[in-house]
Amino acid sequence: MKQEKIAIVVDSGCDVPKEWLEKDFMFEVPLQIIIDDQSYFDRQNIATADIYQQMGEGKVPKTSLPQGSDIESLFDRLAMEGYTHVLVCAISSQLSGTYQLFKLMAEEHDSLQIHVFDTKNMSIGAGMFAIHAAKLLKQGWKFAAIVDEVCQPARSRIFGEVETLKYLNQGGRISHLSATLGSVLNIKPLLTIDEEGKVVTLAKVKGRKRMARQFREEIGRALDVPTKYVVAIEGNDDLTAELNEALDQYPELTEVVHSQIGAAFGVHVGPKVTVVVVYRMYD
Repeated sequence: MKQEKIAIVVDSGCDVPKEWLEKDFMFEVPLQIIIDDQSYFDRQNIATADIYQQMGEGKVPKTSLPQGSDIESLFDRLAMEGYTHVLVCAISSQLSGTYQLFKLMAEEHDSLQIHVFDTKNMSIGAGMFAIHAAKLLKQGWKFAAIVDEVCQPARSRIFGEVETLKYLNQGGRISHLSATLGSVLNIKPLLTIDEEGKVVTLAKVKGRKRMARQFREEIGRALDVPTKYVVAIEGNDDLTAELNEALDQYPELTEVVHSQIGAAFGVHVGPKVTVVVVYRMYD
């Protein structure tokens, strides 16, 4: 029997930290960012800071699927390099057509055994599945066992807060009325992803102190002792730093992963965002 050589593939919307993307078995396909009819490739020739600068100038960046040719080229390369199995972790099919595109492209590559997984999550909430798979791969797990262990959407719970609802409104994630009321009354939603992979409001909170308290309460509810968890946290806001310090009170956490928000996610949430993911890695 031919020895397995396993690759892990993510789309850039998963916001996998750079140190994991540098592993020789981890590969990323960029989503496209469209600004003034010009196409850029997320985390390759455009950075999140560039997106925020464009937003500040009044422009409205949009996201688009990865190029099919990029996926095809990657699969061809993996086959040529001797890979036999590929696990693809994609952001929620309810938020992007990336999962379906990967599925279509995978059907054209009979030389590889490819499993395309709909994480039903976004940003580092989706990326944690790939990190989990990478950890198991380094421990010597076989492909089928990794797929069975990792590909369970309920493992990942994501919570997010944004400074302004403007960009969620522009992207059609919330109504104009909700965005206007949130701005006037300083009421912001604590967002999450439901079982179908859709963005929903978990709570509506007024004020930063109450938001921090709501975050901590939701983190506590998501932890189920004696199960062991990994928490991922990303953002560029003072709330991010505060929550990072608060995580020390949870002995059931085995690790804290820090990630940077990519341009594809930044387009939809804008600057000053905090995301916390509670990922059930160990049963």
